[in-house]
Amino acid sequence: MTYRRHINHLYEANYLTFKQLKKILQDIATGFTDTFEKFDGANLLVSLDDQENLPIVARAQQDIDAGGLNKEKLLHKFSGADKMSDVFGSAYDAICEFFNNSNANVLKEVFNPFERQWISAEVVSESAVNIIPYSKNCVLFHRTGILSAETLKESFDNLFNIINEEQRFNEGNWIICPPKKASINEISAGKLKKHFENLNMVAIRGRVLEEATIGQYKEKWLKRKMLENLTTIYSSKKLNEIENYILKKEPIPRLTEIKKGLSKFQEIQVKNFIENRKNILEEIMFPLEKVIFEFTKDLLSGQKSHLVEDNEMAVNEINKKAEFYLTTVKNESVSFQNAKRVLRENKANSSVEGIVFELDGNNYKMIGEYKYINRLKNEHLKENKK
Repeated sequence: MTYRRHINHLYEANYLTFKQLKKILQDIATGFTDTFEKFDGANLLVSLDDQENLPIVARAQQDIDAGGLNKEKLLHKFSGADKMSDVFGSAYDAICEFFNNSNANVLKEVFNPFERQWISAEVVSESAVNIIPYSKNCVLFHRTGILSAETLKESFDNLFNIINEEQRFNEGNWIICPPKKASINEISAGKLKKHFENLNMVAIRGRVLEEATIGQYKEKWLKRKMLENLTTIYSSKKLNEIENYILKKEPIPRLTEIKKGLSKFQEIQVKNFIENRKNILEEIMFPLEKVIFEFTKDLLSGQKSHLVEDNEMAVNEINKKAEFYLTTVKNESVSFQNAKRVLRENKANSSVEGIVFELDGNNYKMIGEYKYINRLKNEHLKENKK
């Protein structure tokens, strides 16, 4: 099985209709859907070496393919980054101690070492801050990973039965815990109505009904963009090929197939359009993304992360970082213009990054200002790379 680290944003669920989106937001707002806190940590897959009864871990698919990493290999992987090497080494020791204090038979039921089950964890450290300044070191196990469908629920239930409370390890410096229920606000009927009206406006501007899916909304907008920009392409077959290529819809053509039969001028026009596809899709999707962001902001307003002690201090630090990146990032492509616009219009007032919830067997996330601050931070590092 291939491990996918990325949890999709809700607006990336192409199969959902606008009508279904409203129901999902309503269920979250009223507490009907279970939501868990999304943390600003580093991902780590965990499994069991049953010969040694020790944890083995992975950071990427290649680590899994190689059979996993023991502590020595993990430290070697981060040998060029002392801070992260210390963090992961210390987290590994905490997991190791947790394993040693757990029933060996239960661990085998959880991780099934004969089939090598991997469960996703998140490493959060107060000494390796990204955007949110956490006050605790924590290894938090998620309900995701690489498990067969039959053993998924049973394995997680067995694991969380032995870590159903915060447990301290590695000289009390690290907490091992299961997912944390998100602290969220109940959104009033009036505010929810306003969010729904904004969602309706996105659909109207996209010229789709509320029965249309996000995917159909995206397709309709892209067709309009192609008609506006590809003024010399009249073949519907050729336009469909370009659409499939940009949206990664089957059958996905090769670029050589798209260019076939085009004049030199048409080739240049198509090439420029395809090279600009990231900005085009960002422009198309941002109105929907912004509605969900505004809903998430109302949901998390004033809330404190489970791993933060001083919420006011944490929020101040987050806003300082936002201000810094707003003034230093030079990139003015659509994605960064949108991030800057959101951060200029909105100050963080919560130390919670976002929420994660399950929908149709998959996990989805909804994020506050953090997403845009992180986008600018990564661009700042890129622009100032020596």
